[in-house]
Amino acid sequence: MLYQYINETQQPERPWAVEPEKANGELSLEILKRRRLEAKLTKMNRALAARSKVQKAMFHAGAESELIAEVCRIMVETGGYIVAWVCFNGEDQERTKLPVVQYGREEGRLNLARIHWENTGLGRGPAGTAMRTGKPVLVQDIRNDSNFTPWRDRAIDHGCASCVALPLLADHKVFGSLSLCSGEAFSFDAEEVELLEELSGDLAFGIVSLRNNDKRRSAEQALSERVEELKVLNQLGREATARGS
Repeated sequence: MLYQYINETQQPERPWAVEPEKANGELSLEILKRRRLEAKLTKMNRALAARSKVQKAMFHAGAESELIAEVCRIMVETGGYIVAWVCFNGEDQERTKLPVVQYGREEGRLNLARIHWENTGLGRGPAGTAMRTGKPVLVQDIRNDSNFTPWRDRAIDHGCASCVALPLLADHKVFGSLSLCSGEAFSFDAEEVELLEELSGDLAFGIVSLRNNDKRRSAEQALSERVEELKVLNQLGREATARGS
C-alpha cells in the first residue's frame, strides 16, 4: 500500500513530457520568431542588393538626373519599397524643398503638395526634418504620426505605412534627402537604417561627383572658347599690323 502511494504521488519527472497547451504555445512562438527573422533577413538582403546596384549605377550614370532616376527605380524594384523620391533644398526664403525624381505607386503625385524644410507645419515631415537636422528621420506608423498629417491620406491610399528620410550631405552640409516608404508599419529597424544611411552617402557622393564633372567641363569649355577668342584677336591684330606696314 505504501508503494502504491509513493508511485501515485511521486512519479519521476519526465522532461520530455510537456503539457499540450504549453507545447503549442512554445511552438507558435518559435515559428513567429523564425518568420520574423526570415523577414528581416529578406529585407536586409534586398537593401544590400539595392546598395550594390546603386554603386554600379554611379559608375555608369552620365548625368545627375539619370543617376537619381536610376536610384529611385532600384529602391522600389530591388529594395522592395513602395515609393522612393529625392528632394533638394530650395534656395527661396520659404525654404521649400523640391521633389526632383520619384518612382513607385505614387509617381507623379508628390509635387501636388507644397513641402517645406523650415521648422513649422509642412516642414516637420520626415524629408524636411532630415534636411534641417542632417539626420535620418523615421515615421514608423504613418496613420498615427501627427507630423505626417498633411500627407497621410494620400500615402495610405498608395499603400504606405512607414517612412524613412535620409539626408544627402556634402562637406557636412545637407543639400537634399532620399525618402523611402514601406508597406508595413514599424518596418525599419536600426540595422536597415544604418545600411540605408550608407546607401544615401553613396548617392550623395555620386551626385557631387557628377556636379563637379559638370563644373569642370563647363570651365574647360569656357577656357577653350576664350582661347579661340584670343586666337581670333591675335590674328586680327597681325592682319591690322600687316595692312599698316
